[in-house]
Parts: sequence; C-alpha cells; structure tokens
Amino acid sequence: MMHADPLLKQALMAPLALVVWGMALGVLMWGTGVDVAIQVWLNDNYAQNFNGVMRLIGELGKGSLQVSVCLLAGLAWWLYNWLYGKVDCRRFVDILGAVPVFALAGILNWLLKLGVGRGRPKEFLWEGTSPYAVNPFELSATWWSFPSGHSCSAFAIGVWLGFAFPRWRYLFWGLAALVSFSRFLALTPHYFGDVVAGGSLGAGVAWASWILWQHYKREKITG
Repeated sequence: MMHADPLLKQALMAPLALVVWGMALGVLMWGTGVDVAIQVWLNDNYAQNFNGVMRLIGELGKGSLQVSVCLLAGLAWWLYNWLYGKVDCRRFVDILGAVPVFALAGILNWLLKLGVGRGRPKEFLWEGTSPYAVNPFELSATWWSFPSGHSCSAFAIGVWLGFAFPRWRYLFWGLAALVSFSRFLALTPHYFGDVVAGGSLGAGVAWASWILWQHYKREKITG
C-alpha cells in the first residue's frame, strides 16, 4: 500500500495544475468567443480536401483504434523479447498501462461532456443554434462537444507512452497534438476550446498515473 508521501503529493500537483489550467483556458475560449470565431473563419475558408484529410486523421485517432495499437505493440514487444530471451515484464506493463489510463481519462471526459452539454459546431454553423447554448445530461452526442474525447484519449495514451519510451516521446506527443488539432480543423466535430480542455485532461490523467505507477514500483522494491 502506498504511503501518504508529501513528495508524492507535491509531484501530483503539476498534473493537477495542467488539468485545471487547461479546463480554464478551454472555458475562457468558449466564453470570450475566441473558439467560435475560429470555427467561423474555418467555415468561411472551407477547403474540401483539407477538411477531408483532417476528418481522416480524426478517424484514425479514435480511442478504440489507439488502444488496439497499444495492445498489438505490447504483444509485439513481448514476442520480440521472448524470442531473444530477454523477457522484460516491466516494459510490457509500461506499454499496456496506456489502456487503463485511456479508460480512466475517457470516463472522466464523458462525465464532463454529459454534465456540460455544449453543442457541437455543426449545431451553430448549420442549424443556427447559439454557440453558448448548453443542454446538460442530454444523451445525444450532438451535445457532447466539451471536452473533446479524441483529444483526451490521444493525449492520455501519447503522454503515457512518452514517459514509458522517452526516446520517442516527441513522436507520441506530436501525434497526440495532430489528432487533437484535427478535431477542430475538421470544422464540425469540436471547437478549439474543447480540444484544449480534452487534451489537458488526458495529459494530466496520464501524467498523474505515471507518477503513481513509478511510486508504486519503488515501494515494491524498497519494501
């Protein structure tokens, strides 16, 4: 069992601050109309080919696909090490750890979506609904814009894997950013504020989970 270590609590303050500030920035963009203005500009300068590419990136960034890739990567890593007689269960767990982190971040993100009830950009751009209208606890995904689920899952998995494989961290974090940006650049799925809030939530959950995981391993070693 992990002890109430003051240093651990201090370490967890950084990911907590990331989530709080990210959420606050997302709400600020919404409240000031900055992210609404961005969607209006994208709509006025619509380019079908660009929009299609952004939608494709968004589809490839679905959480279910990312989890499948993590599972396959974990299996490939284990097989590689097994074939060469270098089975390293710790690294295997480091890869698969992205899955429960993704699940935790996804649940938190969905609860926020449900509680906030922000309409997606298409409701504003195509249906004339006010971008400030909310419909909390609506079960239709039309009202699940804030925060972005794709951004949350992409950063949850990307940040976790970035810590697990430091040499590749910028690749993982860059891919997470690409998936996230595609969600508002594709015009109708999300506003920019949704992406900022979702990304910060996913990154914060992954960061905090990594800190707790490392603390747990140290406790197991020391005793």
